[in-house]
Amino acid sequence: MLTSTWVASALVALGLWASLVPQVPYPSAFSGAPSENVLIAWPGWAVQQDVGSLSGQVGSFRYWASGQAHGPEVSVHASLVDAATLEVLRQKSVIITPAYIPVERTLSFPSYVVPEGQRLLLQLQVADSESHFVAFQLAAPHTELANLRVNGVPNSADGPLAFAHLETGSGLRAAVHGEQHERVRLALAIALSALAVVVHPWSSVQLRRVGSSVRVLIDVRRTDGTESSGVLARVLSTPWYPWPAVAIPILHFLANNDIHFSPGEAWLPLATALLVISGTVIGLRLLLRDWHRPAAAATVVTVVFFLYGHAEGALDDRIDERLFFSVSVVLCAAIVAEAVRVGGILSRGTRLFNVVVAVLLVLQAVNLAGDAVSQLGSPANRVAADDLTSHLFPAGIPEFSGDRPDIYYIILDAYGRNDALVDFDNSAFLDELEARGFHIASEATSNYVSTPHSLASSLNMSYLHELGSRTPERHSDLMNLIYFNSLTAILKSLGYKYVHLESGHQFGSQAPLADVFVSFGPSGVRVVSSEDELSSSASALTSRIFVRELIRTTALRPIIESQFLSDDESTYDWWSPIRALEMFEFLSEPITVRGPSFVFAHISKPKEPATFDRHGNYVLGTLSTDQFDDDHDPSVPDAYAGQLIYINSLVLRMIDDILSIDEQDPIIVIAGDHNRRGTRQPLHPILAAFKLPNESSVKPHPAISSVNHFRYILRNYFQMDISLVEDQAILHSGVHWDFTTSAEGNES
Repeated sequence: MLTSTWVASALVALGLWASLVPQVPYPSAFSGAPSENVLIAWPGWAVQQDVGSLSGQVGSFRYWASGQAHGPEVSVHASLVDAATLEVLRQKSVIITPAYIPVERTLSFPSYVVPEGQRLLLQLQVADSESHFVAFQLAAPHTELANLRVNGVPNSADGPLAFAHLETGSGLRAAVHGEQHERVRLALAIALSALAVVVHPWSSVQLRRVGSSVRVLIDVRRTDGTESSGVLARVLSTPWYPWPAVAIPILHFLANNDIHFSPGEAWLPLATALLVISGTVIGLRLLLRDWHRPAAAATVVTVVFFLYGHAEGALDDRIDERLFFSVSVVLCAAIVAEAVRVGGILSRGTRLFNVVVAVLLVLQAVNLAGDAVSQLGSPANRVAADDLTSHLFPAGIPEFSGDRPDIYYIILDAYGRNDALVDFDNSAFLDELEARGFHIASEATSNYVSTPHSLASSLNMSYLHELGSRTPERHSDLMNLIYFNSLTAILKSLGYKYVHLESGHQFGSQAPLADVFVSFGPSGVRVVSSEDELSSSASALTSRIFVRELIRTTALRPIIESQFLSDDESTYDWWSPIRALEMFEFLSEPITVRGPSFVFAHISKPKEPATFDRHGNYVLGTLSTDQFDDDHDPSVPDAYAGQLIYINSLVLRMIDDILSIDEQDPIIVIAGDHNRRGTRQPLHPILAAFKLPNESSVKPHPAISSVNHFRYILRNYFQMDISLVEDQAILHSGVHWDFTTSAEGNES
């Protein structure tokens, strides 16, 4: 009876302790519970609330608001404001739905780290264009927080705005900071842990014995005491399978993501994993006095650890994350306990375990070795920088002494041509571009239907099968064509400074030719300009992305993800809406370099996931599948169209800012890399818009394709002897190309 009670209480206590490990939001600043008082804010009114002294990175805010009952949705502009200077630090728009009483809502701003001593205001302003009010719930009077202000004037109403500033940390940390639900979990965990010790004091006795049990490691012997015959038999009888078992998932992840990562990026997590498994097995060996049980226990933990993320993803939010984590820990502990108990059986299965993991490891190693050998022998890796333009200018890049305007080349991922969009008319946006002096190629196409192929072709101004010794044979070759591309080499020879905006993809995370490398992460925009820093920064950046994505497939994700992603050097995921906002914001600011600049930005929008709606509200998801549902906004055909509308507004704002700050009329090329996937529309039709100086009489032809974008510009604005090539739409899949012409040729 006591044994059953001990086992039950111990397992439940373990589950409760495990539930305190994952990240949860908890209030770090709180105005108090909402009272019965409300404030009615009419269109144009701004409600301002002092949120106290926050530290570190600003999290999210919880507040209570509602639109007028039976009225329409109301747009509210939310701002984070410096209380001393009234400078707007961060801003976004939110939609308030109608309700009879204010309801709880959550608001997240783009990343912002509070300087020491700065006080912040939370400002909520009802849009001037609205015709209905918004009701905000107030809290009871607070000794540390002043009452809210309305349009800058202290309000006579009782109490501040009801709000809570939410940070993210472990459940244990939340309990320490006073979150009541987590305190209950912690109290129960402590109580049940104490109960387990009381009803079964044997555990405490055993712990005291552990200190005196450490002794010199002994040679590995067979459990049954018989001698193994032959070297192979002795090797197979030794339980070394935990080491390849921990390497297999890392190598498998690398092999299945070779388009994003290179083999060298796996060394750090692989070395760390091998070090941890070594320490675990040796430590358990000292405790259990044999090798077989520690090997089995460590392998069970390894399997559960690396399967966790995949199993959670397969469940697709059908189970609470903290419950799933707790169940996984308890299940793992139960299996480990059983493995330790039946040690004799495990020793007889050692040979089978070793053979199975060896075969799996060899399969992964062969796959990666073939890729590595191909990369070492790849012509794209052997090419020197001086040879990047030989297919265009065999005699060398011609000189140019004329004006050199700044050049912006902006790729908007999966931005289709107007006539190839599904149930959506984009004419209003195109009209706005034309009003700003852009020429729209009404029949424009990409040459390829994937981003790496399209970028490699357009940046080298050539079809991939016409690059001679640089013709790519695999994705690593495509990466090198993007890193070392002809367009950048030509413009740098003309005195341009290359400004590269990191995109979150592998093909955008390195830029060896860049003079300025810009990355985007929770700690802010990082600009690196020295050559030494550029090389180390790009390499470290790619490695961090690999580690971060690997962690998301393991049981570490719910424990350390928020801290890991907010590391000073980490970057946003390619699908992050914050990344897109910061990239547009950077492009809208003056870029200070000596001489003319060539700015290249690949922005992964409006490509799905649709993390923006048409109003600029966004979804901060940890997965590339987290997005708005298609029925989120009935006014648009689907979530992609809503995101497209908002991206259009950011593009127009960026263009206006560039034109206002650039003293010399710049060249701006805004184009898609392929059309949206998953529809019945063809993938080649894309947006292609050109802002060209002096309104040249020779316009790009309507059906110009990506390969000709900068051939046209170099020919007409830099007087280079380079002709246009036939516009082709290439059909291809993966790294295999079926070169098929589907477009009419144009004059060259």
